[in-house]
Amino acid sequence: MSEPARKLDEEAPLGGDFVDTAPIPIVRAELPTAPPGEILRPPVARSRAARPPSGPSAQRSVARTATSARRATAAAVRAPEGTDSRRPAGLDRTSWSVAAVSGALWAAGVGLVAVVVIVLVGWVAAGHDGPTSGDALRASGLVWLISHHALLTTPGGTISLLPLGLMFVPIALTYRAGTWMARVSPPTSRADVLRSVGFACATYAAIAGLVSGIATLDSTQVSVAMAMAAAAIVSGAGFSAGVVHGLPQSRERVARLRQRAPLALRDVIRATAVGLITVIGVAAALAGISLFAHLDQAAAIGRSVAPGAGSGLFLTLMAVAYAPNFVMWATAYGLGTTVSLGTGGSVSVLSVQPTAVPAFPLFAVVPDTPNPWARALVLVPVVAGLLAGWLLVRTGRLTDLKSRVVGVGGVAALSALALGTLASLSAGALGGARLASMGPTGWVVALAGGGLIGMGALVFVGVAWLWDHRNSVPSLP
Repeated sequence: MSEPARKLDEEAPLGGDFVDTAPIPIVRAELPTAPPGEILRPPVARSRAARPPSGPSAQRSVARTATSARRATAAAVRAPEGTDSRRPAGLDRTSWSVAAVSGALWAAGVGLVAVVVIVLVGWVAAGHDGPTSGDALRASGLVWLISHHALLTTPGGTISLLPLGLMFVPIALTYRAGTWMARVSPPTSRADVLRSVGFACATYAAIAGLVSGIATLDSTQVSVAMAMAAAAIVSGAGFSAGVVHGLPQSRERVARLRQRAPLALRDVIRATAVGLITVIGVAAALAGISLFAHLDQAAAIGRSVAPGAGSGLFLTLMAVAYAPNFVMWATAYGLGTTVSLGTGGSVSVLSVQPTAVPAFPLFAVVPDTPNPWARALVLVPVVAGLLAGWLLVRTGRLTDLKSRVVGVGGVAALSALALGTLASLSAGALGGARLASMGPTGWVVALAGGGLIGMGALVFVGVAWLWDHRNSVPSLP
């Protein structure tokens, strides 16, 4: 043991630990005291810099600072260490482009394969008489292009009366592909969404252009420009909806938009939806009842056009695809407008001008003579307007007469826009000459539908307002 250590051990007490016994100075501080009857309060700084900011500009500055802090925190949590915090890991130029191309290829490929399978099944069931397998494949390409509402050019004219039912197939597929794109390569800004959707639409349109160049059948074709434009529009709607819905924060954003939207606007949209569902739903039900009543005639037309099993299956699928078109024709008929059946032929609730129609089973519902009871169908949109007006009033948000009248105007305008658009899409031409104009006129349906629904809503709103103010209305002497 060294000398300093031995000395330290000798000076330590028996407890074994060295304790310094030097006195510790005690500092006594006098605390401030309050006079009797008063409460002692801590001193308040009088400096101007210690005061919190006030005023609109200061509040905006604090709000911007808080928003920036939240965004920075969210980005830091999202991004792993060593990556750019402004963009999630993996969302580089390669990832979003690969996701967009893959989504477009999947949507186009599944749609083409489904159409090819249906057409080939019909071709095999027909017994291989006439058209070859190559013709069947080219016909499949044409059907796929028609599903995007691309105009078909034939030696006899242009076919623009295209099935609305087929449009649901590419829209559903591109929507599904868009949700997948948002999940595997989530965009973080509007620019990322536009970039992904645009790249996917360009790829899908290029595929449509390639198919239109190959699918040519006896001078029947779809132009490349028409095919690419139609495919870009339809796929753009599907991809955009899918990407937006597939975002992780989409539900929160939709909830915020719904909260920000004025309550009166939501009431108008809800009332419009109820009115449209009533009008179109009643028309669809009546068309189905009429088809069931003329089922024997429709079956006879089908057997005469497609006697075989394969051709009968293909004709049935065509009837299902064209069913939404005929529902809109029945809606236009119920609104009192004229539905054209070609040159010299038309049908309405007031008059029927018979003419030769194509041999298609759904044309069995076309009446030969006017039905006196059909004029009562004009009351259906009026009843739909009454329901819409009831929805506007029952919420209690539109209290004064002016706001209710404005709400009725909104319902009429939205109803006219929806009915006119659907009627225009359901009409078209089946070649040249006699069948150059088939279906209702869009702007006429818009005016009739919006006017009748708006009239019914206005009647209910006016009666409800008079009932609410019945005590304030002076009585006649």
